Amino acid sequence: MVDVFQGVFTEITQQLTKIPLRESDSITDMKLEEQVILFIHGFIEAEIVCFFAKELYQAIVKAMYGGTLPAEQECILYLKEYMNIICGRAVSALNNAIGEPSRLSVPYYQEEAPEDHKKRQHTIRLCYDTDYGAMQVRIAFSAGQIKEGLLHE
Repeated sequence: MVDVFQGVFTEITQQLTKIPLRESDSITDMKLEEQVILFIHGFIEAEIVCFFAKELYQAIVKAMYGGTLPAEQECILYLKEYMNIICGRAVSALNNAIGEPSRLSVPYYQEEAPEDHKKRQHTIRLCYDTDYGAMQVRIAFSAGQIKEGLLHE
């Protein structure tokens, strides 16, 4: 699963924004000011929280909007679309890995992460650095029918 999400984030970000993501061990020294929280349900129950440096958040939105920033209230819509594309690609990759449809839901968003994320069986953390600042992704999930080997790939 780590490889699936790692690959999807780097590939989609490069394709959509031309911003290369560099894997990082940690980003504790960088301030992450923006976040997007989404959930998916199906053969896994997952909460995905992405934290962005403000400059990176703006660079992604600018790239998706055509080179300028939209009105502030519209920025989150572009970042959510970025995440929808990433989730769609991850679902396809997971379907291919398990050899059958995963029947995962369309992502839905919340303003704040619920406290029950700690009840999830597994957590993956992905850290990236860019010329625009850092991004950290936390994926907390419970894997119903997922193949054990896929969890550690």
